[in-house]
Amino acid sequence: MPTIESIVSRGFFPRELPPAFFTEGLGRLLEARHGSLPLAFNDSNRKSRLVRHNLARSGTLRRQLGIPNPIHYYRLATLIADKWHELFPFTSSSHLSLTKPVDCKTGRAIDRQFDLHERALQRSHIRSISRYVLHTDISRFYPSIYTHSIPWALHTKPVAKRNRSLSLTGNLLDKLVRDSQDAQTMGIPIGPDSSLLIAEIILSAVDRELRAQGLTNGFRYIDDYEFGFVTLSEAENAIPILQNILRDYELALNPSKTIITNLPLPSEHPAISELRIFNFRDNIGQQSDLIRFFDRTFALARENPEESVIRYAVSRLSGVTFLPSNQSLLEKLLLQGIMNEPGAIRLILNQLLRLRDSGYSIDRDRFSQVLNTVIQQHAYQGHGSEVAWAIWGLIVFGLPLESENARISMAMNDSVVSILVLDARNKSLIPEIVDVSLLQSAMVTEELYGDQWLLSYEANVKGWIRTHGTDYVSSEPCFSFLKRHDIHFYDDSLSDRIAYIPPEGWIPLY
Repeated sequence: MPTIESIVSRGFFPRELPPAFFTEGLGRLLEARHGSLPLAFNDSNRKSRLVRHNLARSGTLRRQLGIPNPIHYYRLATLIADKWHELFPFTSSSHLSLTKPVDCKTGRAIDRQFDLHERALQRSHIRSISRYVLHTDISRFYPSIYTHSIPWALHTKPVAKRNRSLSLTGNLLDKLVRDSQDAQTMGIPIGPDSSLLIAEIILSAVDRELRAQGLTNGFRYIDDYEFGFVTLSEAENAIPILQNILRDYELALNPSKTIITNLPLPSEHPAISELRIFNFRDNIGQQSDLIRFFDRTFALARENPEESVIRYAVSRLSGVTFLPSNQSLLEKLLLQGIMNEPGAIRLILNQLLRLRDSGYSIDRDRFSQVLNTVIQQHAYQGHGSEVAWAIWGLIVFGLPLESENARISMAMNDSVVSILVLDARNKSLIPEIVDVSLLQSAMVTEELYGDQWLLSYEANVKGWIRTHGTDYVSSEPCFSFLKRHDIHFYDDSLSDRIAYIPPEGWIPLY
């Protein structure tokens, strides 16, 4: 069963952030002091706003990650831990879901039951008795979730409308989610494990109604549905059934992704299948293998812009031992990958760490130029994840962040990016003349519950931005408690000791 500690330590920050962002210390403290926290931790009238971080996905698609305030996330984690015996059986009841929330002892606190590899197996199963496949997903799923639909799903809409008290678990979940996003009822944050659980609560209720309507030959991966049918008319009739059920929960199908297709079809995307079986030789021929692999990767990425081709290709390299004579070529090809798909930076950085750890000397000037180019191109567009990972790469390899890039990065109003800029400045990777006054507006009490709470707290406790007068963190009951117990959300020492980490399979970013 998940605990407050596990949900906060391993299920709070989105997995897509650079690894120096962490919450383990917070989780241990809140678990240990659960019964003796300041009363303000349970102030039911307090509202807060999410820290927003713009995430790169495949092609031109993007997602807006949301990081709740730690005080409100603690309250949500407490409820989930207390009510897991009620919530887990509910989400486990779906006959379609491959992403049922499960309690994990390592990695995320609450994770999907299966990764994406399972979809190919399920496709083989449903297509064995089908001639047509209906594929669809929900339009803007996480941002369009109506928080009041949480109690509708858990308790049925008639019950929830009759009983609006917080005695119903669904009503309390609804309130705690709204409290963490300035009382907004539309959308839930993308990133925390709590949102996976909430999403599955709602869609498990949808799946129950689909079962009652006879739609059983299919599966769902998060909000992505696939059904198999014997006749075309059956497939066509399923669309309004699904639309009507979703409408009851204020959700809608994505018309551009709703497609009926004749079988047979490949169970796995052909681009991924091709790269999966590519063979690298361990002799003089490996150099030409590298060139062919990346040439094919870049060609497939152009042909399939909405697929994570480059990301998969980079993770595929982890199982290959490269000859020392080919490491310089590999470095250049990886840097080309960054220039063509900045969303793959985190995976490419990992491969470059692997080269570094093996004794290879990275071309510092070339690498610095590439990362600074990425920052320059993406900061103006508000692309937080590309900028954050590029700055993190500069910090890890001790490379300079250009003054103008530091300035435009701070202007993004992104706490994750701003903290990385401040860390780079603290490590003398930015000229001292760079003015950080752009961030001064976050250094006030009010912002501890605003959309820059992460920057407001972390810059204060690390002393990265000086403020005049009373210490605003020490004068706020909840955050002063965290500060007294030396809680941090960013480990500025990690960059000096980080090493290559073999990926655990391939899971694209969502």
